[in-house]
Amino acid sequence: VSDASDIVPPSYERNGFLFEGWNINLSSITKDATVYPIWTPLVSGKIENDEFIITKLNEDFDGYILEQYELTNQSTGETKQYTTKKIDLETPYNGYTTIMSIPASVEYINFSSSTFTALNKIDVAEGNTKFNSKDNCNALIETNTNTLVLGCKSSIIPSTVTNIGKNSFYGCIGLSAIEIPEGILSIGENSFYGCIGLTTITIPNTVLNVGKNAFGYCYSLISLTLPFIGDSKENPSDVNFGYLFGANSSTENSLYIPEALKEVSIIGGEVLHSNSFNNCNSLTKINILNGVRTIEAKSFNNCSSLRTVEISDCVMKINQNAFDSCSNLTTLSVPFIGATLNDETNNHFGYIFGASTYEENITAIPASLKTVIIAGGPNIVENAFYGCSNLKSVTLSDSLSRIEGGIFSNCSALTTINLPSSITEIGKQAFKNCACICNESRT
Repeated sequence: VSDASDIVPPSYERNGFLFEGWNINLSSITKDATVYPIWTPLVSGKIENDEFIITKLNEDFDGYILEQYELTNQSTGETKQYTTKKIDLETPYNGYTTIMSIPASVEYINFSSSTFTALNKIDVAEGNTKFNSKDNCNALIETNTNTLVLGCKSSIIPSTVTNIGKNSFYGCIGLSAIEIPEGILSIGENSFYGCIGLTTITIPNTVLNVGKNAFGYCYSLISLTLPFIGDSKENPSDVNFGYLFGANSSTENSLYIPEALKEVSIIGGEVLHSNSFNNCNSLTKINILNGVRTIEAKSFNNCSSLRTVEISDCVMKINQNAFDSCSNLTTLSVPFIGATLNDETNNHFGYIFGASTYEENITAIPASLKTVIIAGGPNIVENAFYGCSNLKSVTLSDSLSRIEGGIFSNCSALTTINLPSSITEIGKQAFKNCACICNESRT
């Protein structure tokens, strides 16, 4: 041909490579010529022990890791096919590949703190002895340890997985829901960091350890269920609720815990330690369920937005000031009144708010508290609710047989009280100065 500048060669696509052009400038062709494409791998790395180690995923990385690459060994000058054995990133990847395809040859993977924000498909080739993506789970799993190494927005965590690895869902902004199955034992640090689409998370009671910042920057999170508070179910070294979100101490809770987070349910862990929820001023509801035995002093100090607290009958002890400065609390359900089930000294209602005696009830109990439900306890002592002048409704446990004298004395706003049928005796002046009672029911 006299001029090939108008010739349009066929377009080519090749997984794992970037098309760089042709071996000949097409405009310079004046006669028959052989033209072939120039391809550049979308990964970079090094050759060690006659094997290829990927150390970088290039900006245009398309998600395909090849089993072999034709490379030139800079030490020997030899060009040949080298098998990919490791992915050990020295530079975190922050691109937008939608696919991650791992060949059978890869035996080691370290993605560092890479962010796969657009990832929606993960596949491991059959025959890989170190990793799998079994049952089309769209997750990368280390076979020997049953650890989920990398997840994406469409991942389903298999029931055989026992560990969620660190950084595994890091920056997965498209993840809107994830079921963490029973059988998971540990959740690594930063594992769900930056998953801004998550609104609800339930961690099963089988989990024994959670890494720091596991849910950092999950700022859309509304509801969270936990098997314990802190880093470990047994012998924890960090007992602060904000630890999950990156807080270094309880004084930083308000800086790290998502403002959207309103409800927390605790289904295990024997102790809620002092200041665990200090300054968690966005929370509105706390459910303390099975497993918790002790609530220590100031556990919920200054949870100023807290409206509702439900404490199960598994709790055996609530220390003084446990709910100090919960200034907007409206509804409280407790298994007993006072410090313990049968406490003979600290048995007045205001004790858990900081009152040393029943005379201090009126100043210690939040003025916002209107409804109290007592779910257990064989008895309530005299003057237990003395001076609780803002309470409007009280429901008593059906385990009670007697209402002691003066128990609701000066509860001047009390309008409704539910008396169980188990009660056979009411003490003297039990309802002294309770002029507003208009609804008394027997159940």
